[in-house]
Amino acid sequence: WLKAERDYWMRRCHAGAVQKQRQDALGVGWANIDHHTYDGSRRHFRRTIGILEKLGYELREMLYAGELAGWGSQVLEQRVIGSTIFADVDLGPDELLVDFAHEELPELPKHRRAGLVSALLGESILEAGLNHVAALYDQNLFRSQMQALGIGMMPPFSSFPHLYQELTTGDWFPVDPTRIDELERAGHINAAEAERLRLDGTVATHLENIERNDAYKGFNREGIDNVLRKLDPRGYEKPPGKR
Repeated sequence: WLKAERDYWMRRCHAGAVQKQRQDALGVGWANIDHHTYDGSRRHFRRTIGILEKLGYELREMLYAGELAGWGSQVLEQRVIGSTIFADVDLGPDELLVDFAHEELPELPKHRRAGLVSALLGESILEAGLNHVAALYDQNLFRSQMQALGIGMMPPFSSFPHLYQELTTGDWFPVDPTRIDELERAGHINAAEAERLRLDGTVATHLENIERNDAYKGFNREGIDNVLRKLDPRGYEKPPGKR
């Protein structure tokens, strides 16, 4: 399952494909993966969780970034193979005590980041593929190697002695105009945002550079919130010359 998911992701993520070739040359493969990340809509989120549970994943913890961010993540772990998955979904503050991984979630008046990405590109688990794969590196060395290959990095969203995280700048893809039209009519995006999405498309994939020390297993909620708000398709513009 995960190999197929990564193969599809690498066909869409330039940095991931380049790094896989480099690691294969050393016989490492993807042995250094920290976690895989999916985006899901509220409508289908419990079905996404159901698929992952069929694969042996168990609910480990949930993250909620706060009312301003409007998103949450169910962290799942497959203990037999030591695999962790981040499943992101739009959440409201009144849903913190709800079993949002299993209960039907009503539609929100306006999509937040995960909902909008799913509406633009499709469910990660059914159509759009993984949002990103996070792999463990010496963060300084990895960043310098990527930059030497012409692959840019976003500013880090965790920078501590025990945890460092940053994403590649990402790969842009066109969006079906009918999806954009539907989102504009429903009030999820305004006219200017819709036009920018029609012209530029949106970021779909990243590779994450992550370094862990001192046996730290957790995540930096505030940092993840910060970077994901930056990755909301309504909130960024395509850099000149970006592929």
